[in-house]
Amino acid sequence: SSGINAEWPLRPGEKCVFHNHSTTPSLANISLLEDHSCGRESFPAETKQILEHQDEVLDCKWSHSGLFLATGAGDGSLYIWRYNPQRHQLVEDKLVSIQYAVGQIAWSPDDTMIAVCGVEKCPEVVIWDITGAEAEMKCKISKSPEDLLTCCIWSPDGRYVYAGGLLGQFYRYELNVTMTNWEGVRLQAVLALRDNMTVLAADSHKRVRAYKFDDNIDETICDLEHQVVHMAITKKEKSTDCDSALIPLL
Repeated sequence: SSGINAEWPLRPGEKCVFHNHSTTPSLANISLLEDHSCGRESFPAETKQILEHQDEVLDCKWSHSGLFLATGAGDGSLYIWRYNPQRHQLVEDKLVSIQYAVGQIAWSPDDTMIAVCGVEKCPEVVIWDITGAEAEMKCKISKSPEDLLTCCIWSPDGRYVYAGGLLGQFYRYELNVTMTNWEGVRLQAVLALRDNMTVLAADSHKRVRAYKFDDNIDETICDLEHQVVHMAITKKEKSTDCDSALIPLL
């Protein structure tokens, strides 16, 4: 899932008679890290299918429609799997390769394209069009061979791709049009909000900050005790989950 609904932690306490909360659950007294007394039968625990790669799988992402799964590995291979609802299985649909280990995958909002970046020594984000029988490389986001781009995200309207990394690059790229740069931001993870203007970025200073490229405005949302390596946002965009910390967006 691309996000964690803020109401999700409350549901086990409401529906499970074995849930170990003595008080009425609320976000104020519950944690995703708490011990839980539900039995194994309450959770998916049976392997239904194994998808084979030749190297370690570093990222996987479902398409927004839920009909495709993209998986990327350390050897640069990116598989697109199509879900078969009759057989409840995934079938290999397409295979593409990049020059770097596939560190992060981002689907475009309409599921017609995928943006891919690497883990290290990767100066570019490669965008693939997957609508045809074979995947076609549409473009590359790259400004300098000295860049390091390890995280990427699409804007909700599909107009922009945001990309960055730990060497201080932070780009907004409008496909085949222009690139905008925000200097000196060392990024671990990025999220784009539905207003199509605001990007949340977790940086190497253990902060989550909001950036607006058009207005050249940035502000700190929160300071954390540890560096963030992944972020997800609730559907209503009222809070974002930074690894294990649920941060309200005011």
